[in-house]
Amino acid sequence: MIYWDCMCLRSTGIKCSLNFEPDRKYGDIFYCVFSAYDSSAPRHRTAFSQHQLAVLEEEFQTCKYVERSRSEELSEQLDIPKPTIFIWFQNRRRKYRKEIECGEIG
Repeated sequence: MIYWDCMCLRSTGIKCSLNFEPDRKYGDIFYCVFSAYDSSAPRHRTAFSQHQLAVLEEEFQTCKYVERSRSEELSEQLDIPKPTIFIWFQNRRRKYRKEIECGEIG
C-alpha cells in the first residue's frame, strides 16, 4: 500500500486530509510537498555505535540545536550523513521534552 505525506504549514490555517508537518512558507504562498513511500517495505534504521552516541549526547548537552557547520564537522568525525545527524537531534529534543513533561528531568 502506498501512503502520501503532505508537508504543510499549520499556521496557514489550511486543512490537510493527509498526515503533515510544517515545511516552508514564502510570503502568502502555501506550499505542499508530497512524497510517496511503500508501507510494506522495511524501514531503514541507523545503528549508532557507542562512540557515536557518546559524542552526539555530549554535543546535545552543549547545545540542543546543531548548527550547519558543526553538523558537517560531526558528519566527518563520526562518518554519519548530515541529514542523519539533524534527525538524531530532532528525535533527541523530542525525547528531552518528553522527559521534562514526565518529570524525569528537574
